[in-house]
Amino acid sequence: MSILIQPKEDYRCASYARQSLDKNKVYSATVATNQPDYAEKGLVFCGDYLLDKNEYTIVSPNAEHWARLRRDYPAIEPTN
Repeated sequence: MSILIQPKEDYRCASYARQSLDKNKVYSATVATNQPDYAEKGLVFCGDYLLDKNEYTIVSPNAEHWARLRRDYPAIEPTN
């Protein structure tokens, strides 16, 4: 499932091949269902980065999308 997120910090990697994340931009992320405890930790993949629920803000999902997120991934809560 894809969601729109905004990272709380800038993320950059020493490898130039890896795209950076800007805390002032919004990105599409995928819930990290292949990770242990992904629902409890609110884990998402944003590009090559694995972020937990304390490292991003969800950006305005619609009501139907939000209901599905809350049902399937209870650790993912809105902060705005």
